[in-house]
Amino acid sequence: TAGDLKRMEQSRKELIGMLGHDIRNLANSVVAFMQLVRMGQLKPGRQEFDELLRLSESNISELLRMVNALLDVYKMEEGKLEAMPQSIALSALAERSVAQVVPEALAKGIQVESALPQDANVFVDDGLIVRVLTNLLANAVKHTPSGGKVSIESARDRTLERSIVVRVRDTGPGVNAEDAPHIFDRFYQGAGRSRGGTGLGLAFCKLAVELHGGTISVVNPGEPGAIIQFTLPSADAAAGQ
Repeated sequence: TAGDLKRMEQSRKELIGMLGHDIRNLANSVVAFMQLVRMGQLKPGRQEFDELLRLSESNISELLRMVNALLDVYKMEEGKLEAMPQSIALSALAERSVAQVVPEALAKGIQVESALPQDANVFVDDGLIVRVLTNLLANAVKHTPSGGKVSIESARDRTLERSIVVRVRDTGPGVNAEDAPHIFDRFYQGAGRSRGGTGLGLAFCKLAVELHGGTISVVNPGEPGAIIQFTLPSADAAAGQ
């Protein structure tokens, strides 16, 4: 309807505005750090230098995630991004993702760990799923207070014989019950933990998981310590086809 189109266009404008605001903030902080180093006000070996260097690394990583998510969301919605699946260990994908969020986690004193079994193999596009895990981990780190913990775990669901269940768990405030059904929508800005970003990272996660025939959701809406769960095709099931 005309009303829906108008709301969509308004949401698109708000998204562009939020994206521009976030990009400016992230870029400005990195530029400020580089200027301090260039002027000799910050030198290697000082505690402030190390802290700001980690923050700059974190901001650049977040900037890249935002830009990549924006590009891929549009590609997926237009059917231009295809998955190229292969059999691979889920733990290997998690290790790559954990390594990408370590700078942010260290800066906040947050422990990030993977508790995945070595024999859990999935049939996925490794690049896309590493990005899914990285986005979910980064979101968890963002909403977890200093000294907290973020973890990745997996399980097999007997009702989902051909899938492996993956969970990202944190010790933050959790996801509001009213926000939970919508946090993976591209234009959604909730009142709780989902506010403060464009939401593109979570929208990308939903599209990438669905591209693999899976689903993604909040397991415990309204409870402290968010648990985000998604399913991936198991390599065993793919081999048996």
